[in-house]
Amino acid sequence: MSAQQQPCSVRDNSASIVTQRTTAHVTEGRSEIVDQERPREEQPSFDWELWIKWVLVSLLGWAIGWAFLPAVAIGIVVGLLQWLVLRSLFRQAGWWVLLSAAGWATGYAVFEALQLDIIVFQGMMIGTVMGLVQWSVLRQWVHRASWWIPISGLGWAVGPILSPLLTGAVVGAVTGFALEMLLRHQHEEV
Repeated sequence: MSAQQQPCSVRDNSASIVTQRTTAHVTEGRSEIVDQERPREEQPSFDWELWIKWVLVSLLGWAIGWAFLPAVAIGIVVGLLQWLVLRSLFRQAGWWVLLSAAGWATGYAVFEALQLDIIVFQGMMIGTVMGLVQWSVLRQWVHRASWWIPISGLGWAVGPILSPLLTGAVVGAVTGFALEMLLRHQHEEV
């Protein structure tokens, strides 16, 4: 008497348990279903570890850039430190550094060319342009990456209003929340 087994997974949403269901086909024409419940580690409802890392590296990048670099170059440090978080999640995350620096510098140059002295507009301009170029990398990794553009603009607009010194933390909190949400919709082969 030989048996053939075909495993398949069934998700029970009410209990959040993945059940491995194995069907054994017996040569006498009967089939028998054997259920074995094996709880699987659940993904946390919110990845606080990722969010905290993102807030910290954004704060540190802002603080180092603001203290030691010309304003046009802050994006280099912010992008570099954010890359430290992203590199464990995605291949080719190194583009994040280059694009963050280019986006920051471009947004800053556009703001300077307009000669407006409105801090909210400066942050919104830099953040939106930076978010636009970062989107070109994010879209390869996650679905709905276009949300990153306005969220980045919002974070960089609100940050300086709440606390110029802690702008990086505010930006990190806003964009870190968005990043965590976007990561729930990753492309198949990332």
